[in-house]
Amino acid sequence: MTLLMYGCAIFYPISIVPSQFLPFFLANPVYSAISSFRDSILYGQLPAIGPFLYLSTFALVSLIIGVIIFYKYQNKFILNV
Repeated sequence: MTLLMYGCAIFYPISIVPSQFLPFFLANPVYSAISSFRDSILYGQLPAIGPFLYLSTFALVSLIIGVIIFYKYQNKFILNV
């Protein structure tokens, strides 16, 4: 949890992150969600479309992968429940 908090820039602005680590923050979908939430709540503006599309795409891809894995292992899953 601590790594997640520091890796998402929850308690500090992204402007203090060194430029060599900035791509890792921008690739993190949790940072995109926090950034969009921060824009709408703290700054009173609509979230940027780029992070929102990235977050939506990541969620959709995760859902598709999860459904594929579930259907692949559903016969084994029901035996363990």
